[in-house]
Amino acid sequence: MQWAEHCVRHAEAYFRLLCSVSDPSELRLTAVDEVIFDKFLEMFGDIPLDVISEDSLKSGAIKSTSLPKYYVPYINKVCKWRIYCNEFEGKVEDFNLGTLFRLDASKGYCPENTCIVPRIQFLALETARNRLGINKPENLRQLHE
Repeated sequence: MQWAEHCVRHAEAYFRLLCSVSDPSELRLTAVDEVIFDKFLEMFGDIPLDVISEDSLKSGAIKSTSLPKYYVPYINKVCKWRIYCNEFEGKVEDFNLGTLFRLDASKGYCPENTCIVPRIQFLALETARNRLGINKPENLRQLHE
């Protein structure tokens, strides 16, 4: 239960922070934001960041070696996320800690717009949204009030 409370407090704090800045591209979430962002662009530069499906974020074991070819892009994405996340072990504190993530950048935290991801995945996606101007504090402030 403490873990869930921690997730909610973190989400609330991040959303308040996001709503309080005028330019999210200047926001720094860790000491290694540049590395997180650069590696994210290198590996996932094609991901649409405004609305992200939960399925595209989840890792899982591949249960069959004889999967149809149309599964290959999805499997590659899952494997790439696992590789990406593990690169930050020992570099980002609590890199694998469950963190609430907003699927649609134009909306706030609510059950239908939230999923749990590893902290490093949250940091990568939100840093990219901030740097690329997808998070719009002026719009999010209206949701927060």
